[in-house]
Amino acid sequence: MIKALYQQGAILMVSTDSPVSWLVPGFSLHQELEQLVLAGLSNYEALKATTVNPAKWFGPGYNKGSIEVGKQADLLLFSGNQ
Repeated sequence: MIKALYQQGAILMVSTDSPVSWLVPGFSLHQELEQLVLAGLSNYEALKATTVNPAKWFGPGYNKGSIEVGKQADLLLFSGNQ
């Protein structure tokens, strides 16, 4: 279903860090990223689903999701595009 949604232009967001007893915050996020890639998304698109897409959904007043003055940000640096 993820692949079909992605191919139709749906904006996907990672969301497994919810308070469900069998989900381990952080670890489940990594599992969901892996599943997005296995479903056909590129590594870049999977990362967007954890950063840019949720920020767009929250709207322009949200203070995360991009590197800009006045926003909170974590920066990921990669040595290559794998």
